[in-house]
Amino acid sequence: MTVGTYCGQRIGVLTSKFGSPAVAMVAETLAQFGVHNVVGLGFCGGLSPSVASGDLLIPVGAVRNEGTTPHYAPPIFPALPDLGILSRLELRLQTTTPMRTHRGIVWTTDAILMETSEAVREWSDLGVMGVDMECAALFVVSHLSGIKAAAVLVVSDHPERGELANSERVRVAHDAGALAVLDVAAALSADSP
Repeated sequence: MTVGTYCGQRIGVLTSKFGSPAVAMVAETLAQFGVHNVVGLGFCGGLSPSVASGDLLIPVGAVRNEGTTPHYAPPIFPALPDLGILSRLELRLQTTTPMRTHRGIVWTTDAILMETSEAVREWSDLGVMGVDMECAALFVVSHLSGIKAAAVLVVSDHPERGELANSERVRVAHDAGALAVLDVAAALSADSP
């Protein structure tokens, strides 16, 4: 983790390995260090017809279809972000980011090769907007560890339509998402006692 100042506030930036086990370990470790807020930035595949490569998605919840969170809570326990952080992210992205921004549910899985066409179509038909590998663990483990957490995801490819990533749009969206995450993290730091 790198700790520094951004907009006059002390914040930490941590790059994690991907997947639910790595994110769960990071959340538990951050809790041990007394971290109160986490604003994540990641990637997802698009499932909804309304999203495209290079869009941003703010998850309002995650389907727990991975193997990590059942070790922390029963399957019926919801994977939800902190609404305060989510609102700040959404406002920041809507007011200053030219990228198309969506909010919706993501399907968190850890079995990439099991993302069959049938499974992708099923989740898409249920209104799930994207597929990722971390949000369920980030939300569940952070909550149980006393950390408020939310995330913004860059839509890379679109498995439902069979479309590959538009690398330039993804790069621009990642940069915009990173600035939004830093701004929200700094605002949260300023509000902390």
